[in-house]
Amino acid sequence: MVRSTIRLHILLLARKHKPKRKLNVKACRDPSVDDALQQSVAQKLAAIPDTDPLSSKDTATLTADWTSICDCLKEAAVETIVTL
Repeated sequence: MVRSTIRLHILLLARKHKPKRKLNVKACRDPSVDDALQQSVAQKLAAIPDTDPLSSKDTATLTADWTSICDCLKEAAVETIVTL
């Protein structure tokens, strides 16, 4: 019987990751930045069309609504707060 040892080195493919942009939330300590963020959020949310809260909605519609609100908040924060 023949017996042998094989050393096999399998390397994972290196993926290039985009660095995540972090918001400088400490900038909100400045009242002018805080006010600008509030105004930006109010303008972005005003652009979203109102819907009847009493109407029954399916899960996909609710998910889309929350996604649009989340996107508006993120856009307003990125535009107003300096990123690190």
